[in-house]
Amino acid sequence: MSLGALGSIYLNDDKAAQALKIFARGIQILSRLFQHAPAAFGSLMVNLCQVYIASCEQTGQEPDRVLLAPIVVKLQTLDKK
Repeated sequence: MSLGALGSIYLNDDKAAQALKIFARGIQILSRLFQHAPAAFGSLMVNLCQVYIASCEQTGQEPDRVLLAPIVVKLQTLDKK
């Protein structure tokens, strides 16, 4: 089972704090692959980041900017192409 799917299960069971940790871990793992092949992993990364941020909002936590910063930079360079 993917971490995105597992996080979604937790989120649907009103366990946003657990989902948040799972989504963050998924972003960490996918980040290296995304940096090397953004076209291949871009949509998955965007989806994971969206559910991660939604989980942050549900739990009242700030998103981890250190985790998200390199992803945002890479996405911005893709938008310019």
